[in-house]
Amino acid sequence: VPEGATLTVQENDTFVKVYDTSFVQIGSQGTDYDLAHSSPNQETRTAQFANIKSDNCKVTFTNTRKSATVFIKKTLNDILAVENQTFTFKAELFNTDGTKLTAYTGDGFSSAEKIVTISLKDTDVESAKIVIPIGAKLCVTEQLTSDQAKAYTTDVNFNGQESKTITDEAVTGRTLDGLVQVDDQEAVYEFVNTRRTVTITLKKILNGTYNEAFPFTVTLSATNYNSEGFVNGVRTFNLVHGQEEILIIPKGVTITIEEGLGVDYYVESIEATQDGG
Repeated sequence: VPEGATLTVQENDTFVKVYDTSFVQIGSQGTDYDLAHSSPNQETRTAQFANIKSDNCKVTFTNTRKSATVFIKKTLNDILAVENQTFTFKAELFNTDGTKLTAYTGDGFSSAEKIVTISLKDTDVESAKIVIPIGAKLCVTEQLTSDQAKAYTTDVNFNGQESKTITDEAVTGRTLDGLVQVDDQEAVYEFVNTRRTVTITLKKILNGTYNEAFPFTVTLSATNYNSEGFVNGVRTFNLVHGQEEILIIPKGVTITIEEGLGVDYYVESIEATQDGG
């Protein structure tokens, strides 16, 4: 181009969500131009250079892959949690072909892996974040202890699209089936732990000829339990001969069952079975 002219160079970029673009011009006598205009965030990337002073100029378009921020969101639904618990997560990065993305060493990743911990209690909600290359595939696994796996079921979802519920007590590593691809600059990988419940069937047997109703009071050690008919951990009801009452309570609580007897009755036996045995 003639010396003193204005040069406009345009790159038609169909990967605008993937790359940021910067512009560098190198002249034979150094950087001797004026950068008048650039539009790096548009699908059409344009650089305009005014008053070119040297010959043999070179304009370089540099594309840099954007980053994505993934929030690891943790929710704990547990009326028995009284102290902070620490939950551990392992994030793993993969190329689009499923091989490990070991070349990425940003944000504390090593060998395509990073360990993240979140501490919370009761019904807390907390998040941690990781920064990864946009377009990479990701797997986040919650690594529960054996005691935590026995205590909680886990619901996992990614951006409200991919989801899975894990109820198996033997499974300590909890994640989605397969990898997810992170194509947006922000995403959420969510884990919800909910304390398991147990079902107790309470049955009344009366050895007598009267069809009287007997009052029962069920008290739980979890005084903040207000579900399944319990109020502040207490539930009351009446039973006649042959009747049953279903109790659904959090796993791990202590339960006390009291029967109100009249002066004309005594307890002959109390029987308890678990899992049919």
